[in-house]
Amino acid sequence: MGCGALSDPLPQGEEGPAAERIADRLLKAINAPDFEVSEGAQWSFRGYHYLWHRGLERARVQLEDTLFVYLDLNGQRGWAIEDDERVSSDDERDYVQKAIKAFNNDSFWAFAPFKIRDPGTSRALVKSDDWPHDSLLVFYKTGGSTPGDHYLWHLNDEGRPIAWQMWVSIIPIGGVKSSWEGWRQTESRAWVSITHRLSAGLSLNIESLKVTHSFESLGVSAPRLVGEWPKTLSH
Repeated sequence: MGCGALSDPLPQGEEGPAAERIADRLLKAINAPDFEVSEGAQWSFRGYHYLWHRGLERARVQLEDTLFVYLDLNGQRGWAIEDDERVSSDDERDYVQKAIKAFNNDSFWAFAPFKIRDPGTSRALVKSDDWPHDSLLVFYKTGGSTPGDHYLWHLNDEGRPIAWQMWVSIIPIGGVKSSWEGWRQTESRAWVSITHRLSAGLSLNIESLKVTHSFESLGVSAPRLVGEWPKTLSH
């Protein structure tokens, strides 16, 4: 009941050409086409370290100092190495599931604006007296670890996000706000926000972020990520 009292109602928006024009404006403001053709990305968030080969749709997630999980993102499966040895099947399954959940969440915090037209999404225009510009409500019907979530993007004069509100399954209070600030242009020319401020002084920061057109430009040695993989992978 307390969470319900603190929640904002999910706004009603209008789908159609006007909403798609706002989406176009947002994607143009962050140079989304350059992100779409980028091949390499790396970043750190919440103590985990990520290396993403977008061309192969593979990722390496460093969960601990000597624990690395390698993910096939298309198949949502993978394998794990600890102290340079492959871990046992039962432990590996747990590590892979943990890494998939972490990657889905943390890549979204890093790159969510580029995903507003992912398969399984819909977009709606929302007008409000509380914001100077029209906002864009994005509904994720499928995909990720928590399908069914809604995000309301608030934009600046150029169409770049300055904040969003979330109606998501993992947060009991609807409409929680977070800023999107600290925008930086990556080597790929795409713009990425690295600072997200929530209420009560909480701040989430994307660290050591790089996005490049070629994976090799990251300058990271990752033979297990790009080389041949075991025939059997864990789900």
